[in-house]
Amino acid sequence: GKIPKGYHIHHVDKNKLNNDISNLMCVTKKEHESLHKEDKRKYDENIMGIYCSYSTEELLKFVS
Repeated sequence: GKIPKGYHIHHVDKNKLNNDISNLMCVTKKEHESLHKEDKRKYDENIMGIYCSYSTEELLKFVS
């Protein structure tokens, strides 16, 4: 059916090519933004965890 006005379709597995009905959620714009904000937070924490495992000298090699 049609997507109600003000709603978005969220891909549960984050794969926009996977349009299987079991992978789709109809959510409000606010809910959708919140889901992606949480994903970004988890990603940022993971990246920081990776970087924090390196010494300052090792990190400097990445940026030079």
